Amino acid sequence: MKFDTKKSLYVGLAALSLVAATGFATTNANAKTYATVASNSTLTSDPTTRNVVTNGTNALYTKAGTLRGARVIAGKGTLSQYGSSNSSQQYFRAYRVATTNRGSVYYKVVSFNGSLRGWIYGGKTTASFGGGISSTNTMTQASMPSVTKGYTLANAAKNSLWVNPKWSQYKAQPADMSGYKSGDTFTVTGAATKTREGWLYYQVTDDNNSAVTGVGYSPVV
Repeated sequence: MKFDTKKSLYVGLAALSLVAATGFATTNANAKTYATVASNSTLTSDPTTRNVVTNGTNALYTKAGTLRGARVIAGKGTLSQYGSSNSSQQYFRAYRVATTNRGSVYYKVVSFNGSLRGWIYGGKTTASFGGGISSTNTMTQASMPSVTKGYTLANAAKNSLWVNPKWSQYKAQPADMSGYKSGDTFTVTGAATKTREGWLYYQVTDDNNSAVTGVGYSPVV
């Protein structure tokens, strides 16, 4: 039997080249699939300036979406519903920011109702929110009432004042009412409506104890 050594050599080299090329392509594809974190820090600006709404263009992840192992917490459809919601409970607060080696910015956010928390794409700059979120005002300034003095609390035990209207800020807190006495009158110093619900609130101060101040739903005061 006679072998063509030249032909056998060419076939062997071609097969070896194919294996090498396939291995390189696989390694190269895996290497460029995932981004890495370049920075990750806590946001320290005024929390009220970090209230955001989602627009449904990007999902919410366990980590920056382009990182290895990132999993979806809430899809675009859910975040679109949160973004167009009539409920203040479905706003978000941004509290961390991370950038990747590709220049993408991601924010860690939590919904006011606490049910969703994770990372979402925020654009290519930390100067302003972008990508899947945008800044929002949870309250809108309203006209002052024609009468600003002589208000009382209707059922103070049930309808207390708040530092900020409930759900208008993440973890909004009731006001300190320890200095309030039944029958105290209040003066209105400000007025605003919840942007989503349209409910009117008054900022009031106790006429007998200025330390007692807060926001009350307008039918309550």
